[in-house]
Amino acid sequence: MSLACSSSQKASQSGTRSRQLDQQFSRRADGSAYPAPAVQRARGLTGPIAAELQRHPPIVGLVVGSFQGASDAVHELQREVAGRRAAREWRGMGSRSYDEAYGMFLDDVRARWASVCWSSWAALMLGRAVRVGRADADALRLGDPEGVPAPFACAGSIARTASSRVHLSCFVWSLVQHVVH
Repeated sequence: MSLACSSSQKASQSGTRSRQLDQQFSRRADGSAYPAPAVQRARGLTGPIAAELQRHPPIVGLVVGSFQGASDAVHELQREVAGRRAAREWRGMGSRSYDEAYGMFLDDVRARWASVCWSSWAALMLGRAVRVGRADADALRLGDPEGVPAPFACAGSIARTASSRVHLSCFVWSLVQHVVH
C-alpha cells in the first residue's frame, strides 16, 4: 500500500470522526446541533472541529520495526533529506553530479538514522532489564537506574530512564537534529 493511499484513507477516517465530534459537541449559529456526518457531507456543512483539522497537514507516522524494517514514510523522509542535501551541496563537495551526491547522502542518512534507532532500542532494553524482578513501585520510578552505561544517554539528559516515551522523544530529537543540520 502506498503512502498516498493510506493517507487518503486516514484523511477520510479523520474527516468522519471530526464530523462526529461536531455532531456531539458543536452548535450551529442558531443553537441547534450539527446533523449526522452523512448529512453534513451531503449539505456541504463543515463544523468548527472539522474546519480546524482541515487547516493542518495530515499526520504521518514514522515506524521503525524490530527487524530493520521501516514504514514507507521513513524511507520517503530519508529520500527527501538526502535530496535536499544533495541539491544544496553537490557542487561544493566536488561531486560529479547531483545523483552521485544524492547516493552518498542517502547512504549517510540511512546509516545515521539506523544508529540512532538501534542505540535508542538498546537503551530501552537496558532500562527494562535492570527492572526485571523489582516491585512495581520500584520499576515505575523515573531516574537513573543502576547498570545502564553512560553512552546510552540522550544528549546528556534523562534518557537513561525506563520510559519508552523518553527514548522515543530522544529518537525524534535526533532525527530532527539530523534534518535541520
